[in-house]
Amino acid sequence: MDSGGTTIVDTGNSSTSRTETIGSQWNNHDLYWGVRTANPLSPIWSVRRFRIEPGSGAPGTPSLLSPSDGSSIPNPQSITFDWTATGDSYSMEITGGPSAGTISASTDSYTFGSMWAGVYQWHVKAYRNGQWSNWSNTWTLYVPPGIPGSVSVNTDSTSAVTVNWAESPGGVDGYRIYRNGALVQTVGSGARSYQVTGLPCGDTSTYSVRGYKGSLESAERSASGSTVACVLTVSVVDVFTTDQNGTATSLGNDPQAIAGDVQASSIKTDFNAGDPIQLFIEVNNQYSTDQTAYFEWKVFDPAGQQVPALEWQGNLSTGSGYWNWWLNTTVPADSLTGDYTFSGSITYNGDTTTDSIVFHVNGLNTV
Repeated sequence: MDSGGTTIVDTGNSSTSRTETIGSQWNNHDLYWGVRTANPLSPIWSVRRFRIEPGSGAPGTPSLLSPSDGSSIPNPQSITFDWTATGDSYSMEITGGPSAGTISASTDSYTFGSMWAGVYQWHVKAYRNGQWSNWSNTWTLYVPPGIPGSVSVNTDSTSAVTVNWAESPGGVDGYRIYRNGALVQTVGSGARSYQVTGLPCGDTSTYSVRGYKGSLESAERSASGSTVACVLTVSVVDVFTTDQNGTATSLGNDPQAIAGDVQASSIKTDFNAGDPIQLFIEVNNQYSTDQTAYFEWKVFDPAGQQVPALEWQGNLSTGSGYWNWWLNTTVPADSLTGDYTFSGSITYNGDTTTDSIVFHVNGLNTV
């Protein structure tokens, strides 16, 4: 009963012991318990006083609730830490990342507006009546950087684009640039653009940027971009010399056929005066139809003078792909001994491409 004589619990039986639960509303009250004889005509009471003091003794160790161990919450999301209530106040210790520190909390929860990117460990202990509990278990929290700001791609040339992006929130060590999912380059934290080179003309690809902090990487932000469209042309690929037995045929779309077939079997670079000679120009027509271009064969003797007998100029219609054109002639009988330079050129739509090769002539006299 309480101090006013109100009965709280009446066992109503003849047991010699009894266990009862007293509600928390009786905290800080003086309470009494007693027993009496079962004879209603002459009851005899034996009474003792007691008091319920809430929170006596050390608080229990809190149990962590959320974020769950190993969770990943990217910047700039807010993060709320929760644990079981076992005390009047709490101390939360966070280690491992830029937002590390010790937090005092008056409730069983604490919220960060956002945390800097990093890998964190956290645990909590409770305080009550001048005593601290043990630390809770330690859990790990991953905070990746936020996704980079707007990404754009500038077209620079037939072989290059520049990828641009805005800062990734949360603090980063740098950025990684991807093309169609494949890593292209890693740059520092201060970079906001990167030029991707060595691309084919007319290429359209997806470029993505991710911020990273240590082993943590942000989500990607992407944009598509293209190089300048291919400019079709007719151009010189190679030149070479053979004797009258050298042959070369249409190469179709294989520019290496000439190296594999002609060079290995019949290319010749040493002649005598009066020998037959064939001067080849390999051409690449990038169009799908025949195109007419201006071809020019020129040969210069050891003194740097042109050799008219080994020259020709004019328009030729060449098919799509790789083809070989040749001038079939003879080394002049009065040629000087020494090195000669054969230059083959093609002019198409005002653009001229040229290649050259040196061959030797054993002549009748020397310079």
